[in-house]
Amino acid sequence: MIKIIGFDIDDTLISKRLFSYCCFKAIALDVALKTKKNKKDILLSFMKEFDELNRTDTIGAVLRHYNIYSKTLLNKLVQQYRNANAKKAVYPDTIKTLTTLKKQGYTIVAITDGKATAQKQKLIQTGLQKHFDHIIVADGSVNNNKKPNMSAFLKIFKKYKLHPHQFLYIGDNPYRDFVNLKTAGAHTLRINRSDGQFKDISLSKKYEAHASLPDLESLSNIVKNITGDNE
Repeated sequence: MIKIIGFDIDDTLISKRLFSYCCFKAIALDVALKTKKNKKDILLSFMKEFDELNRTDTIGAVLRHYNIYSKTLLNKLVQQYRNANAKKAVYPDTIKTLTTLKKQGYTIVAITDGKATAQKQKLIQTGLQKHFDHIIVADGSVNNNKKPNMSAFLKIFKKYKLHPHQFLYIGDNPYRDFVNLKTAGAHTLRINRSDGQFKDISLSKKYEAHASLPDLESLSNIVKNITGDNE
């Protein structure tokens, strides 16, 4: 029987693109005032950089584009970005699903990659942090612990004295989310959101999850039917 359910964050519980849109919208006015440009045009510039995968320096790139870059301004805007309200980025079925699973008695954890401070702040900005019993961000700082490395998952297994077959992981990235978990004996489920980064990616059986869904609507019913092999 499944005891613990782990979730990825981006494009599983939160729309990564919509999250960035909400945060860029919060800083666009300041840039517009300094450049005397239209706020909508500034917001479009931010999203253009984001969509071109310049995600590590999007704000800096836009400031340089408009010739207003300074370290002071960059730091100010980054801070505003990190404090922006981004609750609209949470998928409509996310909170209902997490709440239902908690009521059904499951322990809910978040296991995600990325910068630890940024990912944890993302959960605060979207209001999701309160729905998790435990949060682990594999930022690669220790023994290259980013997924598909099992380090973060092993911490959960050890903390809760869990066998892999009692664990279900739900994510969106077939390159990293499922391959080693499947080998270990855990259950895996891929959420293939219509706006997800990997929605058009299909890999070999080795890398794909045991099953896939377009959203979380029917997840709570599916979980009830999943049982381990060694109860």
